[in-house]
Amino acid sequence: MVSMIPPGETPDSGSQTKASDMPVAPDALKRRQITKSPPSHGSSAGMAMPRPLPEPCMTSWTSFLKGMATSVSSIRTILSSFMRAGTPLSRACRIQEPNYNDHYEVRKNVMNVTENIFDRIEQLSAKLTPTEQRIARLVSSYPELVAFGTAASVAKEAETSAPSIVRFADKLGYPGFSGLQASIRHELSNRISSAYKRARDPAARHDLAAWIEIEMLNVKETLSAIDEQDLERAVDLLADTDRRVFILSSEQWAGPATTFHDFLRIVRPRVYSLEGSPFRVSTELGRASPDDVLLAMDAQRNESWVVDVHEMVCGMGLHTIAITDGPHNVIATRSETNFRISQATCGLFDSKTGLTALLNYLLDAVAKRMGKSVVTRLAHMEEIWSKQNLLGSV
Repeated sequence: MVSMIPPGETPDSGSQTKASDMPVAPDALKRRQITKSPPSHGSSAGMAMPRPLPEPCMTSWTSFLKGMATSVSSIRTILSSFMRAGTPLSRACRIQEPNYNDHYEVRKNVMNVTENIFDRIEQLSAKLTPTEQRIARLVSSYPELVAFGTAASVAKEAETSAPSIVRFADKLGYPGFSGLQASIRHELSNRISSAYKRARDPAARHDLAAWIEIEMLNVKETLSAIDEQDLERAVDLLADTDRRVFILSSEQWAGPATTFHDFLRIVRPRVYSLEGSPFRVSTELGRASPDDVLLAMDAQRNESWVVDVHEMVCGMGLHTIAITDGPHNVIATRSETNFRISQATCGLFDSKTGLTALLNYLLDAVAKRMGKSVVTRLAHMEEIWSKQNLLGSV
């Protein structure tokens, strides 16, 4: 009879829990506000951006965008509506509309995704003071507050002074607050225009050459951004079978995260997915010890429950690895080890190709670090699959 427990794995590796692994479970997750909600803006309070519509209704949606994106004041209305509908503006601003008739332009425009205010902030992040870091997080998360506010109103939200906002703009290379504001308005305006163009012309979104170009660049930019020290630290933690590994992902990244979880469980024991109700997540974390590892994945604007769980785990003393869209993501700022992914797209939704490439790379690096034990586990599982005729013959 074939044992169903892979070599080196104990009953603790799966869904069952030993009594010794169950210290007092944390209380059910408490929802609490992590970041301030942006204030409402003027007459836009009654307007709500509709959710994605079925294809027959696309005409009415694009007509709405076309009519509203004709002036700064109307862009302001749309942005406020996007905020209530949950559209990730700070990520959206990073995408520019490619010229589908010129492959060189596609490549150039994708590279320019990194040449905007958000990347100026990233390049200077190590030199920013605590106050400037607070301003940077506000600008990255809620750029529309800067685009349509004043130095005083932005200072109030960032809990600092108006002169500090001006100095921050100067540090980024802009001629004061007005220069910073003009740059953000321009980027948000371009994004509205690009979204409208893609919605209006579905045929352009199917230009295969443009998609290939952008997705290849997502992979290149994501993997090229890996810091060797962060990689070494992450692989050491993930390959250490004395540590449990907990994987936390937002719903928008759940697909790649689930695949990574399933394959990592084949490679090593004691891997757990934090998902479901707050009670279930808290119960799963009841088996955690301070030497264990949390791998968290989320992008702006973060799902609040993911931020809550991440904060709780940090308080429990676990080692934290974050995969996000940039160093000013609230999860990234609270994690020991960070990876950044590129999400550029020709379409309506952020790409997950860079994320998938990074997870594949991490999985392979962990497997190589673990050596022969991985081969032994795979051989054992292959024997189980064959005995039960679960897979077709090769």
